[in-house]
Amino acid sequence: MIHVTVHFPILVGILLALGSAPSFSQEKYRVFDLVNISRDLKDLPHIEPFIAVNPINAMNIAVASIVFRADGPSCDILVSTNGGKSWTRRTFLETWLDPWLAFGRQNEVFFSALKKSNERTPSVVYTSRDGGITWDEGTEVPFFIPDTTVADFEPKVSSFDHTSIVVIPGNTVEEDRVLLVGMQGAKLRSGQFITGPFATIFNPASKNFNSPRLLITNNVWSNTLNPVVLHDGALGIGYMDFGVDDGQMTVPISGKRIWWISSHDNAENFSIPFLISEVRNNVTLPLIAADTTGGEFRSRIYSAVDDRAGDTGGVFVRYSSNNGEQWSSAVNVIELAARGSRFANTVIAVNPFGVVGVAWYDGRNSRDSSTCWDIYFAASEDGGMTFLPNVRITPATFCTNVPGNIVRQGSRTTDVSRRWSVGGDYFGLSSDSTGRFHLVWADTRTGVYQLWHTKVEVVNN
Repeated sequence: MIHVTVHFPILVGILLALGSAPSFSQEKYRVFDLVNISRDLKDLPHIEPFIAVNPINAMNIAVASIVFRADGPSCDILVSTNGGKSWTRRTFLETWLDPWLAFGRQNEVFFSALKKSNERTPSVVYTSRDGGITWDEGTEVPFFIPDTTVADFEPKVSSFDHTSIVVIPGNTVEEDRVLLVGMQGAKLRSGQFITGPFATIFNPASKNFNSPRLLITNNVWSNTLNPVVLHDGALGIGYMDFGVDDGQMTVPISGKRIWWISSHDNAENFSIPFLISEVRNNVTLPLIAADTTGGEFRSRIYSAVDDRAGDTGGVFVRYSSNNGEQWSSAVNVIELAARGSRFANTVIAVNPFGVVGVAWYDGRNSRDSSTCWDIYFAASEDGGMTFLPNVRITPATFCTNVPGNIVRQGSRTTDVSRRWSVGGDYFGLSSDSTGRFHLVWADTRTGVYQLWHTKVEVVNN
């Protein structure tokens, strides 16, 4: 059941022209005013936001987030139909973690999240036909159950984790589908669990899913990155190794590897895995983006990840121009003088003109960069080969270990910032039809994780 509808105005004072009047410019960037979009629940921590913008109406913005209430976390959606001047909240009390959004081509919005359960955690997909104002009751995603007659598995699988979605355009809007991916584990007869990328396709008209796929390529546990649709209609998924089950617990591995697989037959079959890169000390999962603009770099796929090894570190972007089979050398987005700092939670997007945007949590302005951060942004106009200077989005450094992030739940407490020291396992970066990038992140300047939204325009001189 869907609960709670709250309408509240964002009083912008002199910012009545939100979306047209920038707060400041820095050489190649125009950064618009920062707005707290979650202040109707100003005392509740909001984390792990994701943002999507309607491709046919740049005024229609949707943000999904985890909200920590006294009875535990659940996912909310905030929707604006006027470019961010006001927002409508929807609360999905039956959901839990990993909110993700994707717009279709005619005001459809799809929302996925993990669902609360007393047993293994399912995932669920909701559909809105009016830009996120009203929603259906949701459809649960089927678990993959291995065929034990042909594989060395027991008929036991784990919960879903880190589910995310992308819309697959069909020949008509009615033929559009939604690709959902995530991590799922299966149990070997030896007693060990192994995990890999899970994939299934949702039909919005019939509310059905096709036969799910679980892709096990080795005995190393892997978590799935977000899916993308490529310029030729192929589907792509990234995933990253992170540990091995020794029969009693998952043992982390050093030298985590990021892989790429693709499908040209609607997730029925996938390519062999291609190595994107290896990282030593990353804080959060990397993200993938694809250029589908039809422009000069339309064949490119991008991977972005934070990494720190020894005294060096940064935010690294690689690209592939041949369907993920080969990847470029890494480009460090971070300016040379700041590379001794700490970076986390890198996100990436491509706007309709092929400009690549990257944003991240950055500790360069704090002596205690383990808990104190700014949001920075940089863009590439040449297909990820070089990046424009970094621009600081936040006007002041914020520290996440604040009392407001400690939530009392009956006789116990949850310290949200201890588990999510950078506002979640990801935050929101998208673009609208005008080419402006939209950012939404969890920020503690008010004494608790709240959601802040702004836009960044790359200026063409």
